[in-house]
Amino acid sequence: MLRIDCWEAEKNLKTTPGTEYALTSLGIDEPLEYTRLYLDGNLQMWVDAEDSLTLFQVRSGSFRNMKEEAILDNSAPPSYFG
Repeated sequence: MLRIDCWEAEKNLKTTPGTEYALTSLGIDEPLEYTRLYLDGNLQMWVDAEDSLTLFQVRSGSFRNMKEEAILDNSAPPSYFG
């Protein structure tokens, strides 16, 4: 049996609130994947990739949807989003 102290494993990682949540979810939902990343020394690389993916999603889809919704419900003028 292998036991990993997640706090110890994550204490030196550079994270955002979103990646902290994603790491917690990974540890709970996919403990074997979390363990593999930890043992291979790739947790920071996974966190960085998760941040990049989140940024890409915001730029490509979510922000556009927020813009369209704000314009449609008149909560922000079109010029607000440029």
